[in-house]
Amino acid sequence: SVSNITVTNVSVSTVQGYSGGVVAYSRAGSTVDNVTVSGTVSSPAGVGGGVVATAEGSLTNLTSSVTVTGSFNLGGLAGSVNNSGSVSNSSASGSVTGSGSQVGGAVGSAAGTSPTCGTITNVTASGTVQASIYAGGVLGYGNCYFIYRSSSSSTVTSSSNHAGGIVGDDNFPG
Repeated sequence: SVSNITVTNVSVSTVQGYSGGVVAYSRAGSTVDNVTVSGTVSSPAGVGGGVVATAEGSLTNLTSSVTVTGSFNLGGLAGSVNNSGSVSNSSASGSVTGSGSQVGGAVGSAAGTSPTCGTITNVTASGTVQASIYAGGVLGYGNCYFIYRSSSSSTVTSSSNHAGGIVGDDNFPG
């Protein structure tokens, strides 16, 4: 678990794999809480997130002012959240730009497993989001995920299709 950390002017880059402003990969059962980060994250051929590249646990009370660039699964807070992980009480500002798909102001992609789908709750995003497909102000692409009490004032652009103010593409149950 990672908690109570502030990182200023971080610069993280990897050619392949996972690039996170604070954590590259947070496994199931892990928590990332009360983290503030600013700077840049670059992941040209992998997953990139302002705070965490990939998370399978709980992300709470995060604040990110990070410029994130790369290809796919990119987010201002997390590039991908899997295994019904959760994101709550967090905010992201800055630009998130991907040449590929699944790019979100807060989370690039989120995948849960029914019947225990994941949640994004009380999350705000602002800035710009750009992708070729699946661009969303909060979430780029979601499968078995629910979004509650969240908002975006991001400018969202897709060079192909599937751009949404909150979600680029949802595959939510129900």
